[in-house]
Amino acid sequence: MAPGRDRLRSVSIPPASADLKAWLKLLAGLAIPFALFQGLAQALGSDRGQAGIVVAAAVIAALLAVEGLLFGQSARAALRALGFGRPAGRGLMVALGVSLLLLGLFPIYAAIGGASLAADPGWVWLLPGLIAQGGVAEEALFRGYLFGHLRQGRSFRRAAALAALPFALAHLYPLAILPWPVAIASLLLATIPSGRRHLCISRCRALLKSWRCRETPSCRCSGSAPAR
Repeated sequence: MAPGRDRLRSVSIPPASADLKAWLKLLAGLAIPFALFQGLAQALGSDRGQAGIVVAAAVIAALLAVEGLLFGQSARAALRALGFGRPAGRGLMVALGVSLLLLGLFPIYAAIGGASLAADPGWVWLLPGLIAQGGVAEEALFRGYLFGHLRQGRSFRRAAALAALPFALAHLYPLAILPWPVAIASLLLATIPSGRRHLCISRCRALLKSWRCRETPSCRCSGSAPAR
């Protein structure tokens, strides 16, 4: 996240004694962009980022509107609070290292199950939309907005615990639609506590979704989604 975040939000939920109105405001601000995210992605058939840039732009616009209307933020301050800033070099290195380690799951899975690995057809062209949708928009929503507001006046652990339920519920779907190495790698990267500079992590996590397991006679990859 960009520096100075704690000074950016003028309205936040009180730490322990949050009243019902404040919680409803926070959850409404989460639900509206999330519904837009899911509905627009489904309507456009963007399960692998085919229309990811459009989806991401709509979600970011909705988050800016929420921050402005519900929390009194200017567009510039809201963008910084949502995590749009220069990433730290250390964060980029950690993201790259973890991504490389998790990519090692693929050859291990192939060796155990007798599967062959292949990039999804046209994966290079899917990358911009995939990163925008599965990385930037998703993490701006859950970490930039949800975790960012919960973090105000709370310790990291307490805020993370409060954000865990909606975050986990939204991230269970990869287990149903992706091969298990990809799903597990995605979930592991999603749990990395990267603090304010988190978007570099999510962009690397999105790259994992562009890979799939090709079914062979000796291996059934029933969880892999067919190429579109």
